[in-house]
Amino acid sequence: MVNTPKTVPPISDSACYRARLPSLYSDFRLQRTTNPDGYTANVSAWQAALAKAARAGLLPSRSDGSDLLILNTGQELLRALETEELGRPLALETVVVGKYQARTTIC
Repeated sequence: MVNTPKTVPPISDSACYRARLPSLYSDFRLQRTTNPDGYTANVSAWQAALAKAARAGLLPSRSDGSDLLILNTGQELLRALETEELGRPLALETVVVGKYQARTTIC
């Protein structure tokens, strides 16, 4: 059985997410051309999980408390999402940069 993230549990709330964990933690960037449906599913799952975690105040914050409006990316977020079996998500940057480039938010 795969351990779920220590700090940010919403990624594993449903059976759908649990079944996708190995794919979500893999470097799925190449799937954009080789498996567009899988790529889109992974990006959507990460967006939903990050939004849910942000609304719950579970994401790492640079302030004293949790920040519900700003997604602080970087090593702190990757550490919060790290699991013993899967390590850190390898393509999370793709999700965040894609939303930034599209000028949309994760909500």
